[in-house]
Amino acid sequence: MIKKLISICLTCFIFFSCQTKEDDSLALQQAHSEAWANSNFGLEAYIYDSTHNFDRYASPFEHKTEKNYKTAWKGETISFTTAIFSSYDLENVKLSISDISSGSKIDKQSMQILVADYTKAYSNMYADPLFPKETADLAAARITPVWIKIKLPANTAARSYKLKFSATAEFDSQTLTKEIELELEVKDYTLPSPDKWGFTLDLWQNPYAVARYFDVEPWSDKHIELLRPYLEILADAGQKQITASIIDKPWGGQTYDPFHSMIKWTKKRDGSFEFDYTHFDIWVTMAKSAGLTGMINCYTMIPWHETFMFFDEAKNKNVTLKTKPGTTDFENLWRPFLNSFEAHLKEKGWLDHTNIAMDERPEALMDKVVSFLHKEAPGLGISSAYNYIPKISNDIKDFSISIEHTNILPEEWKQERNDKGFVTTFYVCTNPKKPNTFTISKPAEAHWLAIHAFNLNLTGILRWAFNSWPEAPFTTSDFGNWPPGDTYLVYPGAITSIRFEKFRDGIEDYERLKLLERDYPDKFAKINESVNKFNYTRDVSTVIENLNSYLDALDNL
Repeated sequence: MIKKLISICLTCFIFFSCQTKEDDSLALQQAHSEAWANSNFGLEAYIYDSTHNFDRYASPFEHKTEKNYKTAWKGETISFTTAIFSSYDLENVKLSISDISSGSKIDKQSMQILVADYTKAYSNMYADPLFPKETADLAAARITPVWIKIKLPANTAARSYKLKFSATAEFDSQTLTKEIELELEVKDYTLPSPDKWGFTLDLWQNPYAVARYFDVEPWSDKHIELLRPYLEILADAGQKQITASIIDKPWGGQTYDPFHSMIKWTKKRDGSFEFDYTHFDIWVTMAKSAGLTGMINCYTMIPWHETFMFFDEAKNKNVTLKTKPGTTDFENLWRPFLNSFEAHLKEKGWLDHTNIAMDERPEALMDKVVSFLHKEAPGLGISSAYNYIPKISNDIKDFSISIEHTNILPEEWKQERNDKGFVTTFYVCTNPKKPNTFTISKPAEAHWLAIHAFNLNLTGILRWAFNSWPEAPFTTSDFGNWPPGDTYLVYPGAITSIRFEKFRDGIEDYERLKLLERDYPDKFAKINESVNKFNYTRDVSTVIENLNSYLDALDNL
């Protein structure tokens, strides 16, 4: 009786300790228990609806689908979402994907198996990181999602292909095997390569997080070697923008790993300033060589804390100066830097695509900074995020607004900026809660966002954090008061994620729609009926409905 009471108490404790935010309801736990009750699955594999995510209480039959068919364009990256599971622990399950078509085939080098793992988000566990590997260890009564990622070359023959996904395990002296046949119809349209995409993807990179996580000296040879794969992931998603920090902690300490200055500021004994661009040059040169050939957005002249740090030779230490735009101290600090920076950028050939970047700063301060920049460094551009249309909007080459405020942007204003070649994007961050790209978000939300940008006639999306990890992101995606996963979209080791892959899917759709609009107006008119429904909503069921309607129209194009 006592043992039974202890068991009941323990169950109650586990249950109530899991009750936070919108996760881990009793219904989820009950559904999970019922789904696996009296189960005797040796090894199973199914196809799943990729608009939904997998949590630790997911039923093996929820969101299962019989749809093994997808369409794709030449040059597109397409994924099938499968999952494997067992009632027992299974080790070293071998996974493979092969083309069983007759005639021409998809090269095996174009196909990749990605095995998902779980990370904590609030009190639940969600599948998110995707590891490239061909074996998996299965925990009993827990789904292991497996993504079949296919990167189609531009010269792929337009035809139907039959693929076979296989999972094989040894258990209790038996060989267990499950197979799924998949069909892919490649249509006779060609998606341009990512370096030719026009979508503005602006995910802020944090090289200091890489240095901390792998315990290497910032800007050492090892650090530089480790950084490149993250930049290549961004370039493969069409990103051109480079994030550079030109002062220490431009956003204060909001991330686990603060952004430090890539430029060393030194106040000489005679009161003049000297600037060392070594790390800035290394970073920009490497990013460009990896494919990030667009704007260099340099943060910032208006930090949140209005404090600037530099090394003072006379005092032989770092000192801070608290000042704001419009003051003599501010102008005496920034004038020598701007003059030096503009000359350095001109020498490097980077001046015409470098912006001084600000983040949601008050209009009064922005007016003063813009006026000062025009006077001291007229060759530098300006990038800024707002929640309103500033009077100086014609001065902002790269403008981003919260997704929740896009309704204030006049159509003619957006078109005028597009005609000038200016960047006009929306951003998501801690808000809105939905749609977004958190660990707990439905993957459909990440996919939906870029199509929403197309529907708004905007050039792309800004997201404030690409790789600003918490201390141990593979263990937990929670960090401070931020929603889980808000601070990053990829993992250490350049490991991609379910939400990043779905985000990239949306970018491909943005490019697809641009191409159809330009070259196939009749086809575009047909599919645009579904795209016109991608209006801002916090209702995820509507997001999923929008996306499925669009994908059906795409299949029938």
